[in-house]
Amino acid sequence: MYEPTFNPDKFRGLILYAAHRARQYEDPFFGAVKLNKTLFFSDFFGFRQLGRSITGATYQKLSEGPAPRQLVDERQKMVIDELITIEPVPIFGYVQHRIVPADDMIDPTDYFNLEEQGVIDSTISAIRGMTGAQVSDVSHLMLGWRLANKGETIPYETVWLGSVPVSAEVEWALGEDGG
Repeated sequence: MYEPTFNPDKFRGLILYAAHRARQYEDPFFGAVKLNKTLFFSDFFGFRQLGRSITGATYQKLSEGPAPRQLVDERQKMVIDELITIEPVPIFGYVQHRIVPADDMIDPTDYFNLEEQGVIDSTISAIRGMTGAQVSDVSHLMLGWRLANKGETIPYETVWLGSVPVSAEVEWALGEDGG
């Protein structure tokens, strides 16, 4: 079983880079949910393509999809270190918590090699224009998320299971909340 080693510098770099790209693309849907999925897909597809996660974060199953266990602490440290601010933005009757990097010039090569950057850029392009709810729905198709119980860690190896819908029997066994 793959045991990732968490790299806080790469994790922070990925948060900054994703937030920077969202600002470049003027993505009106880039809030906490979409950030979680950007981190998840970048790490899991990085594992599938490179044989290792990009940040080494550990992901858990939450109702809105996978989320890194380290996010809350690292995001708070980034606010304290004045690397980011969190801007409340009203959207669709909700308040979105958007991360805004303090520096508009993020150089991804400060954090990632070219292969890692390729995975990240592909992830960001794939979900560009999607709402947080739409990206969350896509993450719910991942069998690793579907087969985990709420709060459980999603093993990286489950990325090889893909996103094929589970059988009706497995769906029934998981219950209507997916576990």
